[in-house]
Amino acid sequence: MAKKMNGLSLELLSHPGETLKEILDSNNMTQKELSARIGVSTKHMNQIISGLVPITPETAFKLEKVFPISASFWNNLQQNYDEEKLQIMEEYQVTEEEIGLVNSQSYNDLVKYGYLEKEKTGSKKVIQLREFYGVSSLFNVKGTLNSNAMFRRSDKIETNEFALAAWMKICEIETNSIDAQNEVNLELLRQYIPEMKKLNLNFNPNYIVERLQDMFENCGIAFAVVRNVKKAPVQGFIRKINNKMRLCVTLRNKYADIFWFTLFHEIGHLLDFKDELHIDFSGVTLGQAESNADKFAMNTLLPKNDYYSFIKKGDFSKNAILNFARTQGIIPGILVGRLQHDKIIPMHVCNDLRTQYVWKD
Repeated sequence: MAKKMNGLSLELLSHPGETLKEILDSNNMTQKELSARIGVSTKHMNQIISGLVPITPETAFKLEKVFPISASFWNNLQQNYDEEKLQIMEEYQVTEEEIGLVNSQSYNDLVKYGYLEKEKTGSKKVIQLREFYGVSSLFNVKGTLNSNAMFRRSDKIETNEFALAAWMKICEIETNSIDAQNEVNLELLRQYIPEMKKLNLNFNPNYIVERLQDMFENCGIAFAVVRNVKKAPVQGFIRKINNKMRLCVTLRNKYADIFWFTLFHEIGHLLDFKDELHIDFSGVTLGQAESNADKFAMNTLLPKNDYYSFIKKGDFSKNAILNFARTQGIIPGILVGRLQHDKIIPMHVCNDLRTQYVWKD
């Protein structure tokens, strides 16, 4: 027996023809008489009563002339029946090939983070994911990415399309509730940059995010820090959806200096935003736009002349790093991360000065 996800079955689903039969019986009218009244064959009327054919809008209009029941009643009844039938049948039209795709993406992460309720059967998982991704089939997920592929990614870094699409959807969900429908004000954003930078010295990550959200919202931008999804090596997301500019960053690498670099990298993109969709992949720099955003982030956190003056001194002891970071108004980890990136110091040196932001589950 084919059962619907909520427990209904096709056998229990009531076709509008059953309601029509009840009305015929209550009026002591035969199918033959009704057929004659509305000008259809008796065979066709029997098919309606038996649930084999639908009550069309034309038939509903004719029935309105016979009974004191509006055509909209029959149309709504038929529409509800059709929708419920499709919902019941959906689960049983899922192929093994599509179920196989569930195992290739981060279903468990979506359940863990509360975006999906855990289902046991593969077909129900498929239906959940279709709705989550906004597709009629999981085979369409890759196509939706390609159709929006105004972002570029490196062939050197492995990306799972389902994980990437899931992360993009999470970004959309997390920014939906933020009221930032005003026109984007880039001049105000520029004015906020010094205040945003000062937040790096705050030891309360929750306050940092809340304050950033307030400032971005004032600029007409919905900002959120979202969880990363396995096999989606991404750090930043910018897209305008439903007339709302959205900016999301992750804590994928946990280090605070990477968070702040990513944040100002994305702000650099916002200040020169041209594409409908922009995604920054971890460890990938492609094209002039990425290079410009990198330079903006570096110079905002550490002004170029000051940084090069520090390097020329050649003292990279902890005390020297702590003192210089203090003069620049940044946490020491930002300087350490920059020195490591530029290969001035080895990647393992001074990591104890690098603060980490960690999700509290």
